[in-house]
Amino acid sequence: MAAAALVAWFIERQRDRWHHRAEPITQEMRQRLNGYFSEEDLGRVRLAENVRLPLPILPGVAAITFDHLVLARQPVWESLLFHELVHVTQFRLLGVRQFSEQYVQGFLQTRRYESIPLEACAFALEERFLRGAGPFPVETEVRRWLSLR
Repeated sequence: MAAAALVAWFIERQRDRWHHRAEPITQEMRQRLNGYFSEEDLGRVRLAENVRLPLPILPGVAAITFDHLVLARQPVWESLLFHELVHVTQFRLLGVRQFSEQYVQGFLQTRRYESIPLEACAFALEERFLRGAGPFPVETEVRRWLSLR
């Protein structure tokens, strides 16, 4: 799918462009999210806050993830970072190209951002986190969602 290849190229370009401007998440946030996410994902995620997002996306979208790089319009709050870390996990499991293909196909099928399966997964796990369900292995849940596709 040509659109997915273009999206993958854009993601990789933005990731590489912004990587040096982003920082690891704080030790406090790592400790808070430990038990949900792997040490690998917590250690590789990089965050840039208070930036102008590099594409015109929905007005209510506060952040976007490019592989392991999270860009946010404002300082991130815990549940927003959780949501974006679900995407970091998805990117690691799928790779940029497969993530892009699934994201584009999901959008073309549903025509709604919130209904894209990769987003629906992130929203559902974020909601579970907000309910205070206690630490649960996000990677296991993401793998389950991916197997349903």
